[in-house]
Amino acid sequence: TATSGWNTNQGFKPIGLLTYSSDGQALTGTAFTGSFDGLGHTIDALFIDRIDADTSPRVSTGLFGTVDGSTLKNITFTNVNITGGGDIYDASYTLRGGTGALVGHAINATVSNVHLTGLANTNLIRTAGMKNIGGLIGHYETTANNSISDVSVNATITAGHASHSNNVEFIGGIIGSALAGENSSVFLTIDNATFNGSINDITSNGMDKVGGVVGYGRHVNVKNSTVD
Repeated sequence: TATSGWNTNQGFKPIGLLTYSSDGQALTGTAFTGSFDGLGHTIDALFIDRIDADTSPRVSTGLFGTVDGSTLKNITFTNVNITGGGDIYDASYTLRGGTGALVGHAINATVSNVHLTGLANTNLIRTAGMKNIGGLIGHYETTANNSISDVSVNATITAGHASHSNNVEFIGGIIGSALAGENSSVFLTIDNATFNGSINDITSNGMDKVGGVVGYGRHVNVKNSTVD
């Protein structure tokens, strides 16, 4: 694709690219904190290959790497080919990133009218890691009520690396994992989401915490949504 030769064949460099060492130390970069309105445009043939970040430095992978407090809306993707690197943990061994077409790691973000369209086998989202991969968002976390609405994904999602011995987990058609605040009054609401495609594991160890909309969720309400 047009972007495949960029950045020493790593393709497009995610906006808001934070890097972490393999032991969870933040190295460089800052999260994207603005708003993005795609105005109904389509991004075709987005190519990102961060599989070399399976060791260090590790990065969240998508059009956006990490966003914080952002509103992302009105954009369509077609013919994506995105490969993320290894799992990202902070120093307390808490998962802090992931891989998705829109954003690898979303913090306190609102998302609406975002679509990954076309044939499922022409939209490829993969990761060398074992956790947090979604069609649009790898890992989502919020400390306040937030929403994701009017989103759809047609894609083939594949997690894992043949050399890894653990099972893969936190894999979702829309979001890999979604954590709303520990306060029971804080929720993420997902409304009008559709997933059509497949979720695969290239290891021989099986999958856990896998879902058509969300792989794993805490305080997540899903409504008016379908999985084909």
